Amino acid sequence: MPIRLLALDLDGTILADLHTIPPRTQAAIKAAAARGVYVALATGREYDITHKFVELLGLTTPTICYQGALIYNGSTGETIGREGIPVPLAHQLIDLARTHRLALQLCLGETGTYVEAPSSLSRQTMTAVGATVQEVSDLKQVITTPPIKGLIVHPADEAETLTRELKSTLNGSLNIFRSHATLIEITSPLVSKGHALAALADYYHIPQAEVMAIGDHDNDIEMLAWAGLGVAMGHATSGAKAAAGVIAPPLSEEGAAWAIEKFILADEKGTEGT
Repeated sequence: MPIRLLALDLDGTILADLHTIPPRTQAAIKAAAARGVYVALATGREYDITHKFVELLGLTTPTICYQGALIYNGSTGETIGREGIPVPLAHQLIDLARTHRLALQLCLGETGTYVEAPSSLSRQTMTAVGATVQEVSDLKQVITTPPIKGLIVHPADEAETLTRELKSTLNGSLNIFRSHATLIEITSPLVSKGHALAALADYYHIPQAEVMAIGDHDNDIEMLAWAGLGVAMGHATSGAKAAAGVIAPPLSEEGAAWAIEKFILADEKGTEGT
């Protein structure tokens, strides 16, 4: 079946660094969209620092942000889906962060992202990706509606241990995972890129078999597993590779472009589709 919906992770998949999509990958994405394929970016980033890539690529399909907690169409202002962390659980997170001196950020979406005690590492990380985080004296006074996502920036050599400790303490009440060596993300247990991609496919009435997803990290596992065709990058985590049906070349060889060319654009070039 032809691919009609393509979901693309950003960091580690189509971004050569924090800000650049290589030319071949840009060309492949634009060619897929020109053929009528719905192309959606699927990222842990907030929309404010993702829309520049949406504009660069000329996309009009809604964007999956905050690991799937928000599906938002910037061209129309329409929110397709939203799932936040219940306020009592968010306040429990704040208590844990205070106890363990963690730089917990909580994202309220359109109204901003807030932190109580930023670390030098969290400041550096947010500056690098161009994110704006507002420092406040009391997060509980700000978090009166369900935040879309929590984020902890933590040293890489301690992040896995902290992730396990948080999972144990919260006993499955929240979805906690690493999306990068130094990033621990926290969402509602109902949130994943896979759930969001399924919702987007339903929005466009596209069957699962006609959906393709490309990713590289553990936060892409559900998306890669759900898609009719899941493609993991050559440098992907073992979990992402296990969830995918195809392994593409690594980012250094523009593996996302390779996959788009092979599975979406192949017949256009006069080669046999797969």
